[in-house]
Amino acid sequence: MGNGSANMLGKVTSNKTRERGSYVTNAGLQLNHYYLRSRSEMQNKISGTAISGADQEQRKGAILDKAKLIEDNPIQDHAARDFLQRLGIKSADDFRKMVL
Repeated sequence: MGNGSANMLGKVTSNKTRERGSYVTNAGLQLNHYYLRSRSEMQNKISGTAISGADQEQRKGAILDKAKLIEDNPIQDHAARDFLQRLGIKSADDFRKMVL
């Protein structure tokens, strides 16, 4: 969205104001994959160019701050696993048998 962002409720604001006031919501969960998938992917993001035009050190600091926030407050969510188990899917093999 260029210089804009949309939250879980569809409210749109500029990237500079998205951490303020009524834009912030806990109506849903948003996971930013590049902070969570792997450390090497996060390092690639740190070394890449910011779409926002932020300088490299500012970008690195922001990414590391967000990663620390995520890692310091882990929450295990077993909803997907529990749902699959209710369907009788308890392993990857069970899933393959069901979809093939």
